[in-house]
Amino acid sequence: MLMSLVEELRFGTVFPELAGSRVLISGVSSQLGVDISRAFADHKARLLLQMSETSIAMDEVANMLALSACDLKIYNGHLLEAEEATKFAKGPAQQAFGGLDVIINLITLTPADLVSAGELEDIEAIVSHKLLSPTLMSRVVANRMRLTMNDGLILNVLHAPPVHDARSAALASLIGATLATITRKEAENWAPEGIRINAITHGSATEDMLSGSMLGAPEPVGEPELAALALYLASKRGAMLSGQVYDTANVSIA
Repeated sequence: MLMSLVEELRFGTVFPELAGSRVLISGVSSQLGVDISRAFADHKARLLLQMSETSIAMDEVANMLALSACDLKIYNGHLLEAEEATKFAKGPAQQAFGGLDVIINLITLTPADLVSAGELEDIEAIVSHKLLSPTLMSRVVANRMRLTMNDGLILNVLHAPPVHDARSAALASLIGATLATITRKEAENWAPEGIRINAITHGSATEDMLSGSMLGAPEPVGEPELAALALYLASKRGAMLSGQVYDTANVSIA
């Protein structure tokens, strides 16, 4: 199914119903989120971006997005801890536009994340550190959607760096599998409220990586394709999709 979607979306499908939609994208950085943000800005969405880094380059990105988005607000606070994420979801995230229609959680694994885990406790800490905050934030936003009887989309996007050893690949795969489990469970819980929850695990480990053979492994799709998929899932055409987990590492784009 993913391959057919990617093939279709390569041709620049436009979704006019997204104009004016209220979209939160958290974890935007120079590594992930620029193309996704630009895709929604080009559709005239109202964007609230939580940026995980501050730099001249990211200031230029914000200026570029402001030219096309219906409205643009930037939040530069960190959301690494559960308490920070919860407070943000209850306050600034809701106040920016009086509610949200779409929330996209960008979760980035770094090479340091993959090499720092030694004991089982370290692995559990990394999994919790990366996934707990976006999960709690999504629940707060979903509950607000429920109270306002507003159908919405929550999309979790996991980006992992290239891995060069079986151990790092296994850890990346574990985090991806945990996110998939959380996404499917949350989708089941919120389905009666009309809230859809999906995930994209971008660059997760393949069987070839886990077996120690990196040769011949397909390149993951790029962020423009991720952006197109995010637009599709947020549109009317994706309204029936929930609990879906797309592993883009196994799709090759010519």
